[in-house]
Amino acid sequence: MRILLLSLVASIAITSCSRQERSFPVYVWQGINETTDMEALQREFRTWKAHGVTGVCIENRDIRLVTEASRRAHEEGLEYHAWIPCMVRGGLPHEWYAVNRLGQKADDYPAYVEFYKALDPRNPEVHKYLAEEMASIARIP
Repeated sequence: MRILLLSLVASIAITSCSRQERSFPVYVWQGINETTDMEALQREFRTWKAHGVTGVCIENRDIRLVTEASRRAHEEGLEYHAWIPCMVRGGLPHEWYAVNRLGQKADDYPAYVEFYKALDPRNPEVHKYLAEEMASIARIP
């Protein structure tokens, strides 16, 4: 009985040690802007890839920058996702912003910090604007 039990324990130990490691995706998030050096960004992509990163999420709303970052990420063999904040925006028509309980528009009275200028999710013009913007971003490879 003891030999049978030892054989069972040994076989479980051997099979558990021979399991293959499971791989899982690893993503990096980074914001870029018009001053970003795209050559340096591509070198970062290369370094991240060498360290096991499989994809990048790059935050920016400029279609030109998003397209360029996407191209460079793909050149380095990384999956690319555009990280686009939808409802926190500045510089849009005053009527598009949410109103707080005091009746103040978010573009004049942002919540918490200066850049928290939230759009009104009930406004049909905001819906149209966001749908068009997201569709243009979705067309980027």
